[in-house]
Amino acid sequence: GIWRFLLTGMFYVWDPEAYRQQALAHPFRVVGGVSLAEREALVQSHSKDRPFMVVHWICLLMARRAHAGGLPVGAPVLSRTYQVLSDGHLGYMQAAKIAYTPFPFPYVQLVSLLLHCFNLLAPVVVSAFVGGDREAAAEEEGGDAPEARAMRGWTTALV
Repeated sequence: GIWRFLLTGMFYVWDPEAYRQQALAHPFRVVGGVSLAEREALVQSHSKDRPFMVVHWICLLMARRAHAGGLPVGAPVLSRTYQVLSDGHLGYMQAAKIAYTPFPFPYVQLVSLLLHCFNLLAPVVVSAFVGGDREAAAEEEGGDAPEARAMRGWTTALV
């Protein structure tokens, strides 16, 4: 489960080629499938930006169909379709930029350590502040609040 995810994530920091192989082993499904001619064109292309090439193909097909009268929509709708394709490709490029930028491994380890320390110390600090106020209020009332007893027991169990 979660440990496999964390370990494979750390492995990909060291070996981006393994991440690429993993992505190639689990491709996205394409609505309508990919024809044999499209697969061959992608394999034979020397482009490093294949998603842009596919977006370009879609734009060319839309322009040809619109010119031949096969897309009976107005110009604003067609222009919005081009804009949505462009926005989708822009989102892909921004995600790729984040995925391909190496993140310093020591920084990842330091942040992870600090988050674990925070998760362990935050309840103790909060109980010290909140528990003391509840105990003082309970002593003024002449008894011991059950929340204060539970908080003291939990704090002593942690320490």
